Amino acid sequence: MTITVLLADDREIVRKAIISLLKGDPEIKVLAEATSLSQTMLLASTLHPQVIVLDLYMGDENDMTPWQIKSSFAGSQVLAISFSNDDVIKALADSYGAVALLDKTKLADELIPAIKRCAKGSSNMNLLLSFTAWALHRHHNIACVRHHWISGALFYHPTSTARRREIKGRVDYGWKSFIRPLLLPSSEALTPRGSGRTL
Repeated sequence: MTITVLLADDREIVRKAIISLLKGDPEIKVLAEATSLSQTMLLASTLHPQVIVLDLYMGDENDMTPWQIKSSFAGSQVLAISFSNDDVIKALADSYGAVALLDKTKLADELIPAIKRCAKGSSNMNLLLSFTAWALHRHHNIACVRHHWISGALFYHPTSTARRREIKGRVDYGWKSFIRPLLLPSSEALTPRGSGRTL
């Protein structure tokens, strides 16, 4: 199966080097190249690539919020690339939802394996997002989506009570750290009427 990639870097020489590298693998297809973050967001929402190879600094990253950037990449796996990997860069990559941060000087050895690892995760990600979109459309209520998110996972794990409690905890963590931020444009908690419980 072909792995679709969107390449985003503002330096032409870097894009050419990466394109040349990826052309050597028949399993990988580069759908398009972007030279700015805004263009990357537009192409990602239009082309829906499995993997986005993203340069973290392209000059216009201050024109949008991290949440806007991350939400525009929903359904794709983001591989951040940079010449630096200090704490500031790592935090920026994480805010964009990147699954990994690669050193540009090591792309010749690390990029293709990383893309293939991401592609394996993207199919599960698409299924997860499709289910979430269906649940939100049907119930029009984020509380109901959360309920189906957790109960659906437990349905496929009819094991002991202790094991179900462990699974519920892990799934609930996934809800709070990934799915809920995609559905809500802010970090403010959504609390059902008449309830002091945060979703």
